[in-house]
Amino acid sequence: MSEHHTPLLRHLILTSALLLSLGACNRPPALDATLSAENRAAARPRLVPASQILSRATTEARLAPVDDDALAARAEALRQRAETLRQAEIGL
Repeated sequence: MSEHHTPLLRHLILTSALLLSLGACNRPPALDATLSAENRAAARPRLVPASQILSRATTEARLAPVDDDALAARAEALRQRAETLRQAEIGL
């Protein structure tokens, strides 16, 4: 980089840093003012340890065994539909 551009680059970096630091001093927007009275009065969610969530994920089945056949049939129908769309001739 030429010596002529070096002071300009330093000035630009210093100005950018100053503007960013001034922006950080600003007060955050009043987010509480955007909440409805119903939302403000709502109960806070209960915090649950991650270990409890993870243990449930491995012990509880999300699909019942009877859903297996329905899911397989749906997947096959989607594959057939995709193949039909791949074979379709699209005129533009």
